[in-house]
Amino acid sequence: MKKILSQKLIAFNMLFLMAGIWSMPNELQAQESDNSTLRRSNDELIVFNRSEVVSSDEVIRNAVVIGGDIQVDGRIERDLIVVGGSVTLNGEIGGDLTLIGGKLIAGADAMVEHEGILIGGPFVIDSHATFDEDLFQFPLPGLFSFISGIKLWMTHCFILMRPFAISVTWTMVLAGLLVLVNFLTLILLGNAVDQSVKVLEPKPITTFFVGLLGLILLGPLLLLVTATGVGILLVPFFICAISAATIVGKVAVYTTLGKRIGHRAAANWGNTSIAAFLIGSLIMFLFYLVPFLGGLALGVVLPLAFGAILLAAIQMFRAEVDFPAPISGKPLVVQPSDAGAAISHSEEASKAQEEPQDNEADGVNVTSSKETPHREKKRSTVTKPPSYNSEQTHAGQYERAGFWARIAATALDFVLVFFGLQILGLIDGQGGFRYFILLWMVYHIVLWGWKGTTVGGTIMKLKLVTLKGEAPLWGTVVIRSLSSLFSGIPLGLGFLWVGWNAERQSWHDLVAGTVIIRTQEPKAVFA
Repeated sequence: MKKILSQKLIAFNMLFLMAGIWSMPNELQAQESDNSTLRRSNDELIVFNRSEVVSSDEVIRNAVVIGGDIQVDGRIERDLIVVGGSVTLNGEIGGDLTLIGGKLIAGADAMVEHEGILIGGPFVIDSHATFDEDLFQFPLPGLFSFISGIKLWMTHCFILMRPFAISVTWTMVLAGLLVLVNFLTLILLGNAVDQSVKVLEPKPITTFFVGLLGLILLGPLLLLVTATGVGILLVPFFICAISAATIVGKVAVYTTLGKRIGHRAAANWGNTSIAAFLIGSLIMFLFYLVPFLGGLALGVVLPLAFGAILLAAIQMFRAEVDFPAPISGKPLVVQPSDAGAAISHSEEASKAQEEPQDNEADGVNVTSSKETPHREKKRSTVTKPPSYNSEQTHAGQYERAGFWARIAATALDFVLVFFGLQILGLIDGQGGFRYFILLWMVYHIVLWGWKGTTVGGTIMKLKLVTLKGEAPLWGTVVIRSLSSLFSGIPLGLGFLWVGWNAERQSWHDLVAGTVIIRTQEPKAVFA
C-alpha cells in the first residue's frame, strides 16, 4: 500500500514538473525562434512575456504586448497596446498608443497619428517626436517597478509552484517580515499558540482535515453573510479575524515541527517554544524555496494552521462554558457534594472551619484530628479563590464574561443600531458608514454611562464595571469607547485578546481599567 502511494506521489510531482516546464518561458528559445511564429495570418502581433522588435522595413496591423517589451522601428497601421512592459518608439503608429504600467522612450522620428495614453513611467519623449492628437500622461513612478516585480515572481515562483525564490529579492524581504510578524505573534499570543500546539501535536491528520473543511466553507459563508445585506459591514472584520487566526495557527505549526525535530534529535531546544519556532520556520522556509515542493508544503501548512486554531478555539469555548475561569485564570477547586454535606453536619467540620484564615488562604487542607483514615480520604480542600487585585472586591465575586458572550451581545447591539439607522433612512448613501460609526459610539457611551450595559448586554446578563467593582464614570466610558477603535485597527486583535487573556480584558478594557462581568448572583465560594 505504501509503495502504491509513493508511486502515485512521484507521478503527481512529475505531472506538475512537466506542466511547469511546458509553461516556463524560455528566453533562449524565444530569440532563436522565427518571429513569424508570433504573427497571425492577418499580420496581428501578440506578445506575452517576451521582447519583440518591429524592424524598419516591417508593417504590422495591430500589436498587443503583455508583460513584455517592444521596439518599433517600422510602422504599426492601427493601435499598439502594452501592459506591464516598455516601448521604444522610433517608427510610426497609425492609431492609438496605450501604455499601462510601463515606460516609454520615444525618439526624434517617433510619430503617433492619434491619441497617446501613458500610465506609469518614466516617459522619455524627444522634443521632435510627433503626437497628432492629445497625449495623456499619468506618471506613477513605482508602478513599473511593481509590475516588474510581479512579472519576476510569476516567472520564478508562480509557474514553479513555490512562494519564494532567492532570485526574486522582494520575496526574501517579505519572508523576513513574515518571520518577524510570526515571532511577535509568538511573544504576544503565546497562550493561543500553546493551545494550538496542544491540539496539533496528538492529532495532526484530524487537524488537517478540519482546517481543510473550514477553508472550503469560508467562501460559501462569506457569500451567505454578504447576501443578507446586513453582514456586508462585518465582512472586512471577519476576513481580518480569519487572517489573524491563521497567522497564530502557522506559528503553532512551525513550533510543533521544531519541537518534533528537537525531540527526535534529543536536543534541549525542543522544549523551548522560541527555539522550536525558529528551527521550524527555517526548515519550512527551505521547503518553500524548492520548486513544486514549496507549493505543496504551503498547501499542507495552511489547512493545518487553520484547523489548529479552530480546534483550539472550540476547546477554549467548551472550557469557558463548562468551567468558567475565575478572575486570575486559575481553576477553582470544586468541593465534592458528599464532603460538603459531611462538613455541614459534623462536629469535626465545624472545628475545622474555626481554624485560622491564614491556613485557608494558603490552600492548606483543614482536617479534624479525630478523623478516621476513611474520612481522611474524603476530606475536602478549602481554597480561597484568588482575586485580580490586592483586596477582595464585590466584582471579584462575579464571573467575568468571555469572548463568545461578548460577541453575542455585540451582535444584538449591531442589529439594533443598524435597523435604527435603516428606519431613519441614514444607512444608505455615501455617509451611511459614518452615521453608523457615530451612532454606534454614542449608543455605547450613553448606555454604558447610564446603566453600565447595553441592550445586548442586558439580554446576555453582562455589565461593565471598573476593576474595583464600581460603576464606571462618564470619562472612563468615553476613554473605553474611543480606545475600542484602536483595538480594531490591527486586524481586530484588540477584540480577540479577550479569548486569550486570563483576565478576560480587551485592549480597550486594559486602557480604561474596566472589565465586563456576568450579572447573575455571586457564587457561594465558601461552604
